[in-house]
Amino acid sequence: MELDQLMQHVRELLAQARREGASSAEAVASLSTAQTTEIRHRQVDTVQFKQSRHLAITVYFGQRSGSASTHDFRAETIQNAVQAACEAARYTSEDPAAGLADAELMATDIPDLQLYHPASLTQEQVMTWLEKTEAAAFAHDSRIIHAQGTEFTSHSSTRIYGNSHDFLRGWSATSYSLTCAVAAEEKDEKQPGFWYGVSRVLDELPPVEAIGREAARRAVSRLGAVHLKTQRIPVIFAAPIATSLLSHFAAAIDGNRLYQNASFLQHQLGQLIFPAHVRIYEQPHLLKGLGSAPFDNEGVATQAKEWVNAGELLGYAFSSYSGRKMGAKSTGNAGGLRNLTLETTEIVPDLTALLKKMDKGLLITGLIGMGVNLVTGDYSRGADGFWVEGGKIQYPVKEITIASSLKEMFLGLQAMAMDIETRGNWRVGSCLIDQVMVAGKN
Repeated sequence: MELDQLMQHVRELLAQARREGASSAEAVASLSTAQTTEIRHRQVDTVQFKQSRHLAITVYFGQRSGSASTHDFRAETIQNAVQAACEAARYTSEDPAAGLADAELMATDIPDLQLYHPASLTQEQVMTWLEKTEAAAFAHDSRIIHAQGTEFTSHSSTRIYGNSHDFLRGWSATSYSLTCAVAAEEKDEKQPGFWYGVSRVLDELPPVEAIGREAARRAVSRLGAVHLKTQRIPVIFAAPIATSLLSHFAAAIDGNRLYQNASFLQHQLGQLIFPAHVRIYEQPHLLKGLGSAPFDNEGVATQAKEWVNAGELLGYAFSSYSGRKMGAKSTGNAGGLRNLTLETTEIVPDLTALLKKMDKGLLITGLIGMGVNLVTGDYSRGADGFWVEGGKIQYPVKEITIASSLKEMFLGLQAMAMDIETRGNWRVGSCLIDQVMVAGKN
């Protein structure tokens, strides 16, 4: 189904809403396809094709609203969905914050962010890549004896959004990912290793052999893990793990949490929440970015924004609804922040240099569990990683817990390496954080 057809379905939804007497409405039509192939020990484990399509309508009768959705694109079903939304709206209570985003905020210039790069692939090509990836993992070390799954996925999607401001826009996007999971075994110990690549453009994925080797290296490096005693020490969050800290920051400045009094960063505007050497900003128009979008989920134009400068919190991220709840305008962040990036003047070239800077402490390469309270900022998560002394990795450690608060961890960010993680929406390098309680076994 082409973009023009999806646009027509949105027009039909909005037109039907007008006929039903709605004062305004907004609608979404989306279509996505994904094909996944997974192998284990060179044998095909899964070949799966998924196609999903979705229509959604929200209608407003003044300050009352109702919503409905369907996966059926027939005209009769569209009519029934709109009628169901209108019926729901007639029985809901008025909400002063309900309604479309302001018309003057609608995106008028829709840049080409180079998000759509379709590629023709044969199953034979995919199988060759998977076999090469797995073979590279096994060739890396004789202790790699278990294949836990090597998988390739190609994904394509189109999303159209329209509303009663005569706004009707959309875009298509692709992504390709290759993952490898293996396990190393020595004596009675088994340790997993995992690595992956993801890109909007097929040809820009990392070499398949490199992904296999890195998965194997990570598995082997975990063999011989020992317990640590409980102590307060510096830690480094490796870049793929440091992204979680940036995601917690993004969640804490989200307007939906603010109007519910559910964020530890409430009432912190203008306050120092990171050291003065830290800057955090958003890049929604980053070409080929995995978080890029020309407008948000309400049609509001996205734009580059600073959220932290010289360590100070500059603003909060609002949709139209959360903004009205807080007496503010939408910041173009319905659906979240996009390509959020952390920079610091305390920068070192790579992880090796960051280990030397820390000298003694813990390198964290894995997190377990969800022990983060965004209301209070309390932080307690299981972890694994490596003990570092003399600026060098000494041995792997296991069954530890990091206990601190996000406020302390943010303010304790001392330096960052240039190994920036770019495989998602959070862009940050490995981060050195001062004095975190690490609970082990005494």
